[in-house]
Amino acid sequence: MKIKVAIVDDSIDIVRNLELHFMESSEIEIVFSCCNGKEFVRYCKSLKQAYLPDIVILDIDMPVMNGLETIIQTRLFNDTIKFLMFTVFDDDEKIFDAIKNGASGYLLKEASRAKIEESILEMYQFGAVPMSPSVARRALKMLSQVKQPVKEILEKEEILNSLSTREIEILKLLILGKRYKEIAEETNISPNTVRNHIANVYKKMQVTSNLEAMNLVKSKNWFGN
Repeated sequence: MKIKVAIVDDSIDIVRNLELHFMESSEIEIVFSCCNGKEFVRYCKSLKQAYLPDIVILDIDMPVMNGLETIIQTRLFNDTIKFLMFTVFDDDEKIFDAIKNGASGYLLKEASRAKIEESILEMYQFGAVPMSPSVARRALKMLSQVKQPVKEILEKEEILNSLSTREIEILKLLILGKRYKEIAEETNISPNTVRNHIANVYKKMQVTSNLEAMNLVKSKNWFGN
């Protein structure tokens, strides 16, 4: 069964290009597209649960209803749809607002089609929070300003120490925004093996996403900065 994906963007060219790209995908199906958030929310309300998209590629800056408001309005009647923000904005405020409102990923529109497809698969299969490299760096900087209770950090020490050398290597590359294929190339292992390692890392760290992993790593001052 294919992953059901919707596109919400006011750029007709972007929508068409994405639709054409995914026409040949064996794992992803574009079920519908909308030109603004209001249209998306209204259409989703008319659908039965089985026909709702699993993931939405969502622009932030749109007329009528922007991407952030779209997430808020969707959450009022559905909390299972995942949103992959797809935007030209990489400023701190936009990233923070998107994450705060429940975005599951954040890619810049300069991202390749292969990166978008990989991000959708990672979100659906592993609960990952894909981000463009520049966005990941900004998110990591923001997270460094969030202080966790000392007790919570100490409770995580044993978990972090349980990670193998390979898992630590992969984790460092992951939170720097590296794609699974890039990690595979740098570590000389297959993408599937990378995914298995990341699944083990998430399990040991008791997290479910890249963002949670970044938060935990930063709280422990993993990189010494």
